[in-house]
Amino acid sequence: MDKYGYNSIVVHKKRGQVSYFLHLSTKNVDNLKIYLSCPRKVWYNSNVLNLLGGVKLSDNTLYEYDSKSKLDGNDGVYFRIPKEVIVNNDSNDMLITTFMFFAVRRGLDDKVVFNINWMVKWHGKNSDRHSRGINSKFASAVNDLCDLGYLSLDGGIENTKMCIAEFNTKKVKDECDGDYFAIVYLDEYEKIMEYDTKSKYVNNDILLRVYAYLKMNIRNRSNRLSNEDACQENPVESRRTKKPEVMNMFYCDEAEEVGISERAMSQAVKVLHELGLLYYEPLPRVKVNGKWRTNHTLVCNMYKRENGYLMTCGENYYMREISNKKKLLMKIGMI
Repeated sequence: MDKYGYNSIVVHKKRGQVSYFLHLSTKNVDNLKIYLSCPRKVWYNSNVLNLLGGVKLSDNTLYEYDSKSKLDGNDGVYFRIPKEVIVNNDSNDMLITTFMFFAVRRGLDDKVVFNINWMVKWHGKNSDRHSRGINSKFASAVNDLCDLGYLSLDGGIENTKMCIAEFNTKKVKDECDGDYFAIVYLDEYEKIMEYDTKSKYVNNDILLRVYAYLKMNIRNRSNRLSNEDACQENPVESRRTKKPEVMNMFYCDEAEEVGISERAMSQAVKVLHELGLLYYEPLPRVKVNGKWRTNHTLVCNMYKRENGYLMTCGENYYMREISNKKKLLMKIGMI
């Protein structure tokens, strides 16, 4: 480094200042390097942060986004859904819908007083007590959640008589801490359930199931950078390039895992895009094991939320993530 600091920036751990910063200009930004010995013990000069693209260090921790807004009302309420509930081909399509009902309605003691008619009405549906009607499907889903250990009942499941269910929050936590899970916000859940679908392949319950499955599989970078990431050259952009928040999928493979038809999967993705929840982009056909495959598709969120906060949103966000994913796929010959 020369005495004016044109080739690098030295951040002093104790003084929190930058050598020769006043001699730097914005046209030198591409050549700047930060040398860190311990990210948790480094304080960044605010002017340097602006030059580096708005990276912020708060409480001695490096964050990707330097501003965030608290989500109000239902927008800020979210629930974790375990993989076991999302990918369960032995259950009906209403399993996640039923899981969300108890997750949302549970009291401070994790208990819910309900009957099947009330569950049907709460979801904005019409009661149907036939053997294959919606009442029977809800009752079956409640039994499935009991078999999986997420619910315990005090009394039998009936259409009109009230029953007490206890939601097993400890099991949900343990499952999510140890395996994949999806985070669904209450406003997203309501938006999906209120959608007026006329497709014979996709209903609201399948929409919710597909959304939870895709959310579970889309990479989600923590806003807080790890020590390893923070020590990289140009840490934020480096992490974005290596870990884009995008899922690469074939409709046929994902449909099989979820337990629905390929057409249902593709239509569900289109509806979720229409609802402003997900962005998707089909890619050209590729050859896999000597055979040409279609429906090779990239999917990502249209906004980024974390712990009840909105971190960023809009086309600039999701198109940047898509672009970074394409670059990775090009390196391995997928495009």
